[in-house]
Amino acid sequence: MLDPFGRFYRDNLHMLRAYVARLLPGSGDAEDIASEAFVRVFAATTPERPVPPRAYLYTAAHNLAMNQHRWRRVRATLDMDDEAMAETPDPAPGADRDLIARQRLVLLWEALDQLSPRTRQVFVMRKIERLTNNEIAERLGISVSGVEKHVLKGLRSCRAYLELREDCNAPVGERERSGGRENGSA
Repeated sequence: MLDPFGRFYRDNLHMLRAYVARLLPGSGDAEDIASEAFVRVFAATTPERPVPPRAYLYTAAHNLAMNQHRWRRVRATLDMDDEAMAETPDPAPGADRDLIARQRLVLLWEALDQLSPRTRQVFVMRKIERLTNNEIAERLGISVSGVEKHVLKGLRSCRAYLELREDCNAPVGERERSGGRENGSA
């Protein structure tokens, strides 16, 4: 015989999965999100109220699905950035290309030094060591969404630093066209 929450689970599982599948078509995450919603709802039960309202279950599932959707968009943006950087042709020949690459590497390490220790650690693990978000989360004992937030923060900070440094190091004519002054101040 099932307890009250067991019956609640049995009676709502199929419909909840279908609801999440409609929210995230083609994602294959409906099962995981439905399970997580039940876990959260179960955590909110009390002896006085062993079965919360059904609306609470659907609200939890909806919020989890929307979070998943948002993080997919963030991941897609990060992956597009990786692809765009990999596909950018390098027009500089031989020794010039090596010098430019070394200068960019120095700038990248300077940019990384500007990050907080945790953001730098997560960013390096993701972008340089090429670990997955799940692997990083597991190793560092943080959530996957925490990993994604650190990577996004690191990406934005590094870009801003590199853009600022490249603008300051541009020839005088190029700085004037971009609004900078000769001494690099605005």
